[in-house]
Parts: sequence; structure tokens; C-alpha cells
Amino acid sequence: MPTLEVNCASGDVNGMKGEALVIGVFQGDGEKGKPQAGVAACGQGVIKAVERVLKEKWMTGKVGESLTLPAMPEMGIKTGRLILMGLGAEEKVTPESLRAFGARLGKAAVGGGA
Repeated sequence: MPTLEVNCASGDVNGMKGEALVIGVFQGDGEKGKPQAGVAACGQGVIKAVERVLKEKWMTGKVGESLTLPAMPEMGIKTGRLILMGLGAEEKVTPESLRAFGARLGKAAVGGGA
């Protein structure tokens, strides 16, 4: 069975190293011109990548959705990939939905999808 080390952080994550950076994405566009809170801490490269994903409808942020992108130099992150995972509507997030998110995160991080 693969070993998985998970570190949770808020704030600037650009210096973090590892296999993947996982970001929870709320459903919908949020306020126009303002990145979602969890995304905003990741810097302009990640903000632009997530905005494009949402604009192109590659994912919408629904619970259970996930999208794995290879980390590109313009993203400004030091991980091998960026995993975006849907949290659903921000106002509907509960402790139980966050526990389910954690379970999906583990599965996605070891390559089993979400």
C-alpha cells in the first residue's frame, strides 16, 4: 500500500515541495475579478490556471469533481502536479463534507482518482 504524507496549510504555498498541491475549489465563479480564498494564497500563476479551468468549464467545483494538471513553470509552484477538487457551494460546506473531501483527496493523491 502506498504511503501518503499530507500537509495542510493556509497562506503562501508557493515554497512547498511535494508530489502534488491540492486545492479545494468552490462551485461557481465567485465574485467576478476576485479569486476564491483558497486559490488566492497560491499566487498569480495558480490563480490564472484555476480561472481558466472554471472559464473553460473543465470543472465547475461540484462535490466529487477533480482535475489534475501537470505543474507548469508559469504556475510558480514546486510540486509535480496541481490537483483541483470540487467543494460544492461555499455556503453548503459542512464538517462532514470536509471529511469526505479529505477521503477523496487521499484517493486522488495516490493516483486513484477522486
